[in-house]
Amino acid sequence: MIRIRLSPTPTLAKYGYHLVESDVRVRRAALKKAMREYGTGYLVRKINVLGIYRKGAKPGTRLWNQWRRAVRDKEWLQKQRAAMTPVELERDRQRYRDFRLRKNTL
Repeated sequence: MIRIRLSPTPTLAKYGYHLVESDVRVRRAALKKAMREYGTGYLVRKINVLGIYRKGAKPGTRLWNQWRRAVRDKEWLQKQRAAMTPVELERDRQRYRDFRLRKNTL
């Protein structure tokens, strides 16, 4: 069994990202802001964890709706990453490296 630890402070909430938000435009705008700091790879992993925690809920329930939003947002991020040019992709990777460096020095 693999344990995935959740951060006690919601990192995506500071950009306005919440799975309870039903408006796709609001969530995607928040993800675009977060992409500038973290990079897409980190966000895909983070959203995947949020989806895993809500997986298996009964269809039609609040948690099931949040799981579907997480899956759709993860797929959208993966499409954004796939559409990047090699230069943009390297810049995206550098954002993640810079973020990890800042996180380790705190």
